[in-house]
Amino acid sequence: MHSQKQNGFLMTTLSICLGEKKMNVYTGVQVLCLIGLFGFKQIPSITIFFPAMIAILMFIRSLILPNFFNEDEFVALGDPTPS
Repeated sequence: MHSQKQNGFLMTTLSICLGEKKMNVYTGVQVLCLIGLFGFKQIPSITIFFPAMIAILMFIRSLILPNFFNEDEFVALGDPTPS
């Protein structure tokens, strides 16, 4: 990843393109999804529905996240929308 020196701080191109807040929001969503999957896996009686959880993750990525991030931001995050 290319980096630039600005005002004495080393900033990555990603943080310049998106801003630190957007990066933190995206990372937070990823962490919450991971915690949700782990929590779901810990309950034996519902683990049979794990594929449904994957479908919910796909729903979050394709229908909810585009309301908060545009395609250029997804590309900068390394997660472009498949076409």
